[in-house]
Amino acid sequence: KLNLFILGSKVGLHGLVKLRTPENSLPQVTFDGDASLDGFRTVDGVFGEDLVKWDAIHFNGIAANLNPQSVAIKEIAVDSLYVRLAVETNKTVNLLNALRITNTNTVATNETQMAGSKTAAQSEARPAEIKAAAGTNASLPDISIGAIIITNTAFVFSDRSIKPEVNLAIRDFGGWIAGLSTKQLQHADIALGAKVDGVGPIAITGTLNPFNDKATNTLKVSFKDVDLTPVSPYAGKFAGYRISQGKLNLDLNYLIVGKKLESKNVI
Repeated sequence: KLNLFILGSKVGLHGLVKLRTPENSLPQVTFDGDASLDGFRTVDGVFGEDLVKWDAIHFNGIAANLNPQSVAIKEIAVDSLYVRLAVETNKTVNLLNALRITNTNTVATNETQMAGSKTAAQSEARPAEIKAAAGTNASLPDISIGAIIITNTAFVFSDRSIKPEVNLAIRDFGGWIAGLSTKQLQHADIALGAKVDGVGPIAITGTLNPFNDKATNTLKVSFKDVDLTPVSPYAGKFAGYRISQGKLNLDLNYLIVGKKLESKNVI
C-alpha cells in the first residue's frame, strides 16, 4: 500500500482491560493505561532517505470506553519528530511517492469509457441512497486530550528540481496544545515555537476549537528576522533576480468565527 520501509519501531502497552457482557445489551469494554511507540523510523522506497521518524511518542493516562464510545488522554508527548519533504529532480514529491499518489493522464479506451459511463449512471440513480447515508453519519465520539507536548521537532524541505537546489529547515519546533475536546465548548490553547535554519524565531499562539464549526478561533503567527537567501533560487527563477541578502518579518493575526475570517497582517 505504501512505498516506504520501516527500519525500526518499538511498541509499548501497559494497562488494564475490563470486559462485561450484560444481558440484552452490547458488551462493555474499557481500557485504562499507557501506550508508546518509540524509535520509529521510515525511509522512502525510491532513494532510501529519511522520511518520517521520531524518538518517542507516549500516550499517558488513556481512559477508553467502547460502549458508549469515548477516549480521554491526559497527555500525548512527542519527542524528536523529524519530517523530510523533498521535490525530486523529476518534480515528484517524496511524500506523494511514498503514499503512492500519482497523476496519470492516460487516454481512455472504449471499455474504460463505457465503464465510467456505467458508474456515473449508477451514481446518478442512487442520489437518495447517498443522501440517506450522509444523513445517518453519527456524531463524533467523546474525545478529550489534556495536553499535546512537542519537543525538539524538525521539518526539512529540499527542492532538487531547480539549480541551485533549495534547502530549508524548521528546527527546535516545540510547545504545547492543551484542552482539546469534542464534548465541551472550551477552546484549546496553543503555544508553539521554532527556528528557521537556526535563526529567525517563529511563534504561534492562540485558541482553537477544531470540533465546533461555529466557535471563535484566534491565531497569531510571528516570524522574526528570517533569512531570505535560502529561497534565492526561487527568486531567480520566477522574478529574474537572485537575493543576496534580506530578512523577513511577519506578524499575522487571524480571527475565525464559523466561516468568517478577519485578518490583520504586517509584512
